[in-house]
Amino acid sequence: MIDYDDHTLKYYNEGKARIKGVEATANFDTGPLTHTVSYDYVDARNAITDTPLLRRAKQQVKYQLDWQLYDFDWVLLISI
Repeated sequence: MIDYDDHTLKYYNEGKARIKGVEATANFDTGPLTHTVSYDYVDARNAITDTPLLRRAKQQVKYQLDWQLYDFDWVLLISI
């Protein structure tokens, strides 16, 4: 697993990492539009020191809107 050191501003190999998490997704249609909402929770830790890995989002929420107009597929993706 590659991690980042804020003091030296460099990436380095962490050695071993343990990543656990859960993801939930829901889809529904409203006419020609398809909506997808998802939530991710991730606990990424150094397997040796049991400290959280830097620059890893613990939670992420996404909304995706899909629709087709004539021969084109359009996608809007919002990630928080």
